[in-house]
Amino acid sequence: MNVLIFQDTSGRPQKLVALQLDTGGSAGIRVRKMTHDSHVSQKKRSFEGEDSSDPKKPKIDQCEDHVKEIERLKQELKKQELNQCDDHLKEIERLKQEIKTKDFEITAQDKIITELKRKLEEMKKKKKER
Repeated sequence: MNVLIFQDTSGRPQKLVALQLDTGGSAGIRVRKMTHDSHVSQKKRSFEGEDSSDPKKPKIDQCEDHVKEIERLKQELKKQELNQCDDHLKEIERLKQEIKTKDFEITAQDKIITELKRKLEEMKKKKKER
């Protein structure tokens, strides 16, 4: 009997055992040590009737929680956008008022300048008459 050590697809050691049959032929089988229950691969399915540690219900609940969180964040974003729009409208109104104030000041200064020019012209006329 010849024994060679290989690894299976999961990386566990296994042995190739070659047997000589009574009929004169030979046969080979690969054997590996079974693992303890605590080391069972997560890829294997559970037996029927066995409670699964990963039922599908929590996954669905988790997805619903994610959807609710996404909706909450969308609502929060809309509120922020509306608040930003309100802030922009307030800023526009403030700037309009500032423009009106500046326009009033310019108009008042133009009147003062016009009045001063008129007085200057009168003073020039009086000087020429003398």
